[in-house]
Amino acid sequence: ELPESWVNLPRYHHQYIPDLVQYEKGGLSKDEKRKLILKGHKLKEIKRRYGNMQAIMLWKRRNTNFVASDPRGEGTAEIINFYQ
Repeated sequence: ELPESWVNLPRYHHQYIPDLVQYEKGGLSKDEKRKLILKGHKLKEIKRRYGNMQAIMLWKRRNTNFVASDPRGEGTAEIINFYQ
């Protein structure tokens, strides 16, 4: 899979205090939510989006590079080749 697919995934976050699993819409499947609740976790779907990931993948065998920037955050992913 390419980095763009990683950075676009919905996020979830477990906080110890308060003991709460927060997740973006689509961040957990119905089955995952059911299993977490059965284990005693408290869940909360959050309305805001969070994330600010920049990803770089170097594929040496094919001499190819891929970059991706999280659309929820700021910034850009970029590769600068110092060896040309």
